[in-house]
Amino acid sequence: MKFVKNTYGRTTHKGLQMVGRREPGTIDIGFNQELEKFNAHHKILKGFLNDIREYIKAFRTISITHASLNKAMEAFYEQNSPMYPVWQRSQNCGLALDQYRQKMDENIDLEVVAPINARLATYKILKKRIAERERRLVDYDRTKAELKNLSQNPTTKPEKLQDVQRRTAIAKHAYEILEDELMNDMQAIHQDRLAFFDPIMAVIFRMQAGYYTESAKLTSDLVGAVRHIESRAPQEAPITPADRTVANPKNIPPFNPESYTSPPASSSGLAPPSGNPYPGQPSSPREYQQHSQPPSHGGYQQPPQHNPAQSVSPRGFQQQQPYQQPGYGAPVDHSQYHQPPQQQQHYAQPPQQQQHRAVPPMPQRPGQPVPTSRPAARGVYAFQAGGPSELSFNVGDTLTILTQEGEWWMAELHGRQGLIPFNYVQLL
Repeated sequence: MKFVKNTYGRTTHKGLQMVGRREPGTIDIGFNQELEKFNAHHKILKGFLNDIREYIKAFRTISITHASLNKAMEAFYEQNSPMYPVWQRSQNCGLALDQYRQKMDENIDLEVVAPINARLATYKILKKRIAERERRLVDYDRTKAELKNLSQNPTTKPEKLQDVQRRTAIAKHAYEILEDELMNDMQAIHQDRLAFFDPIMAVIFRMQAGYYTESAKLTSDLVGAVRHIESRAPQEAPITPADRTVANPKNIPPFNPESYTSPPASSSGLAPPSGNPYPGQPSSPREYQQHSQPPSHGGYQQPPQHNPAQSVSPRGFQQQQPYQQPGYGAPVDHSQYHQPPQQQQHYAQPPQQQQHRAVPPMPQRPGQPVPTSRPAARGVYAFQAGGPSELSFNVGDTLTILTQEGEWWMAELHGRQGLIPFNYVQLL
């Protein structure tokens, strides 16, 4: 209840000061100057920590890009190429440099990031104390204003005036001792800034020099292996020049009519069809019928017999008519002639391709889980996680790929999930 009452009193007092019904609060110029330096240094330190994190991330990006470049170089050289061993050395150089980078990250976390986080926690503690000092200042100003009003009122009881005087003295004492403490702490932390920052700067410089020295040592052999190769690649590709390519209509050579032989053409201007377009097959329905009838005994070609029950001939060809003697309209009575035994007529059917209906896929039976498969990948380079959202793995580990988006994939290994660089693994 007392907390609520004090909070209400402070808010009311500030509101009356804003509208001019209370005198302005106590202003301490010396404290405000120290507070301004304190806030400025706090802001710089937070920005420096963000820069350190980006710096570490940049070295990690270099390692990932180095691995990607080596993977792209592999496509240019076969194993029997003279430059293939040089590429292998470049790949080993990238792996060794990445291992050094991981050690450097660990040292920076221990010797740079951890001390900065501890110092930022100190700033946070002091900011809470500064907020308490502001509350005490408002309480002091509020009781001081109340004491002034009572002193100017002749009807004020002496007991009440003495009580307000006592509360004003207590508020002033609580405010002043906290302000003195904060002044000392802010000045001390400002004077200590160089003693705090100098070791951090030395660690960063040593890490930089070590990384670049290790990089130069690992790559010096590569420079010697390619010293005989020119530094500039040919600017022109070995293709037909633009001024001679026939893709340009101006470079097409003139047409020679003597070298052209026109194909034979009919009177209509089109080449007549030559023979049956389907060799071995009848070219017309009648030829098909004649071709399909087997010869009778003695070489006698039996004319086709009319079958009233069969009104449509096979394959939709024209229906067979009774045999008529040439030059006469009436059919010949064959009963007066001795005819050889007739064989049963067979109409040769053209080959038909057997139609097969596709068998539909078997649906999933009820109650059975739908099988799911996820791609797997094998670790080509060792990767050390740089945060809780990443997943560490070694060379040869088999990982389950959950998502493939961008340059960082979500994977799973030994029940743990996290982000991995896509060019550190190879899909199986």
